[in-house]
Amino acid sequence: MIKLTKKHFSLISLYIIIATLAFGIYFRIYPITKIPRYKSQRVTDLAIKLKLKQQLPLISQSIDLEYPYLSKEKKEELLNLRFQKLITEGKDIIETKAAELTQENESLFRPYLLGSDSYYYYYLTKEILKNGRYSPQFQKGKYLDPLMTAPLGFWRHIETHPFIGAFFYKTAKLFSKNISLFSAISFVPIFVYSITAILFIYLCFQLRIGFTSTLIASLIFSLSPIFIQRSAFGWYDTDPYNVLFPILTLVLITNLSQKRKPYLSISLLAWATSLYTIFWEGWIILPISVMFFFLSSLILDIKNKKTCHQSLQALILYPLIFVFISMILLTPLGLIDSISDFFKLAFNFNFQKIPLWPDTFLTVGELKKPSALKLISILGWIVPGIISLYGFLLCFLKKTTLNDKKNETIIGLYFLLTLILAKNVERFSLFLLVPYSITFAIGLNHILVTLVSLTTRYKKTVSLTTNSLAYLILIPSLIYANTSALHQSVIFNQVWLNTLTKIKEKTQKNSIVNTWWCPGHFIKAIAERKVTFDGATLNTPQAYWMANFFLSEKEEQALGLIRMLNSSGNESAEYLLKKKIPIDKTVQLLKKITALSENNAKKVLSAHLSNKESNELIKLTHSNRDKSYCLIYKEMTDNMIGFYYAKNWNFSKVLDLNNKPQELTKKSLARGTKENIKLMWALSDGPTFIGSEAHQLSQNGCIITFSNSVIFNECLIEARINDLEKRLSGIPKSIFYLKNGELVEKKLQNATVNLSVLFMKNPQGKYSSILAPDSILKSILIRLYYLDAAGLKNFKKIIDENNPLLNTRIVVFEMTQLD
Repeated sequence: MIKLTKKHFSLISLYIIIATLAFGIYFRIYPITKIPRYKSQRVTDLAIKLKLKQQLPLISQSIDLEYPYLSKEKKEELLNLRFQKLITEGKDIIETKAAELTQENESLFRPYLLGSDSYYYYYLTKEILKNGRYSPQFQKGKYLDPLMTAPLGFWRHIETHPFIGAFFYKTAKLFSKNISLFSAISFVPIFVYSITAILFIYLCFQLRIGFTSTLIASLIFSLSPIFIQRSAFGWYDTDPYNVLFPILTLVLITNLSQKRKPYLSISLLAWATSLYTIFWEGWIILPISVMFFFLSSLILDIKNKKTCHQSLQALILYPLIFVFISMILLTPLGLIDSISDFFKLAFNFNFQKIPLWPDTFLTVGELKKPSALKLISILGWIVPGIISLYGFLLCFLKKTTLNDKKNETIIGLYFLLTLILAKNVERFSLFLLVPYSITFAIGLNHILVTLVSLTTRYKKTVSLTTNSLAYLILIPSLIYANTSALHQSVIFNQVWLNTLTKIKEKTQKNSIVNTWWCPGHFIKAIAERKVTFDGATLNTPQAYWMANFFLSEKEEQALGLIRMLNSSGNESAEYLLKKKIPIDKTVQLLKKITALSENNAKKVLSAHLSNKESNELIKLTHSNRDKSYCLIYKEMTDNMIGFYYAKNWNFSKVLDLNNKPQELTKKSLARGTKENIKLMWALSDGPTFIGSEAHQLSQNGCIITFSNSVIFNECLIEARINDLEKRLSGIPKSIFYLKNGELVEKKLQNATVNLSVLFMKNPQGKYSSILAPDSILKSILIRLYYLDAAGLKNFKKIIDENNPLLNTRIVVFEMTQLD
């Protein structure tokens, strides 16, 4: 065995660091090197094919004339052959045109910040650069954001991340005076990743893991799909810190076992975990884990008086220092409130009973319970997963020195704790990544060492062969890294930027923009206007009220709900609940009075409240005088099922079931399980089919066919569904269409399907259709987005931004107050 000198060790360590960072950063800068060109080319190809598909009706008619007696299947086969021939014959022209269009479209895909929360931190960073702080008010370890949950604002846990971005921007300005804030803060996740990767390599060395295993493990760690996506260029969010601080904690803990007087290391550990409190509101997971680590260390040291005494000191000293520093950072009341908020959130994710308001978290994919396959796929792939599991077992079963045993036990316990988190909520899989990668390193190192030890001859050859073959593990990881980096979802684009800039220019500063939660952070960051709710407050009662606004059939009802929300948020409901009015009666009462004038509302309230109480409630429901706007975007109309679920929430059923806990099972209360989803839908109106806009495929006289399997007789105004999704055929309940600027419904005789169809005609004379329940098709949402506010008096369109290449359309309406 070759004994390495200190110089050789340093050179190999440097090589591992450089190789890891080179691969890790390469995939993380796809948003500026690969994605714009890739998306532009895909859009161009799609645009050209769509252009060619416009000739399909002509080809189809030609086939009908040439072969009138040919079967439908044969005609379709011939149609496909001729279409492919059209593409082949025009290949050179298509490629030339594609190159031109790609160059033209590339500017549409220029890098923006990734995700939604990144824009919230961009907004806070702008406030720091402008005012020196990101909020006008701080207290109890929280700050007031005046633009959230309009009109009251929202108190959030204090955050250091925006200050990191501001520092980065000011530093970047020293080297490039013209650098934009967008560009500067986009590099923050790359910087945090780099520190994290170096700490990971250091931790592997501290655990006595070999060079080959360290390099492969550090690449498995760096190329994990979820880590690439959460630390890529432009991901200006707090996720990278949720990897950085756990690794830093493990480095400091494993370093403790090498110290005879570990007071400094314990103090540094307390400082590190205390700093985490001002980077992420779920910080408590880390100090709890540290306490478990020290407790396990104490158990392992129980037979050794000296080391047992040291472990006991750490168990006592760490929480004292941690609490002291945390109280300085958050204030004593802020620390207590932060702990309380965490356990409320944990309770919210692991229901002990059904929540009173609809659980909007169910509509967010990353907050659902992941399957085992999903968990493995977002961490890496199956072989590293198996090796990681093997390494996890070794943490408890392998015979080694006491110090190494303590360190590996700590790693194993952390793996177990984070696995419990990750298997319940997909987003928490990021926490599992750290122990998953370290146990992979432990497992791979043990396999390689064992294979070499099995032979007495040719040890160098066997070692070289096994180490070389081990690198094959990285091939699928590189493929997955490329795929995940290339297919990142970039929500924000030029259409959003244009729309939000116009909102800022055309609206008053105290205006409120009412929309669904998803673009809330965009609106605050770019338009600098108040929003009803957003990604940080999506599971508030505002979701229920906004769903009712959008799916209201009557204009007065919709505007009344907006007036209530923009007067006091959900305080009117909270007021009635304090008066001991049950939530089902509270909601019914508010829906009734919000559509009425103040005087008429007071008459209704007289049966429930005193005159003084009625006046207090009316102030909460009827006092808004700020300008209100409604923003609707394409993704909202393509995914209306979430609105349908929230709008039809049955409060009476919730109260009944919560009063009969014996009828609820543990699985039905665990978010994301099949039983839970079934229960949540049972408390709404049940799942239904809500289609997105489907375009006309062909027309033969009066008969028009659509891509959603609907056939429409334009002359007779009749319709039929023909084998929708291979499971639904028959006559719909009714047809909706515009007549003289008004939405008209025609009931169909002999209806066999409990769905209706809306038919819309564009200026070019082509139809599109939507298949959904009649209550959806009559809603404010449909009439505003698709029918240009047909039949509505209090909505005035002020913005309509659309780009088919970006698959984005956004419309904004100004809403007139009810009298």
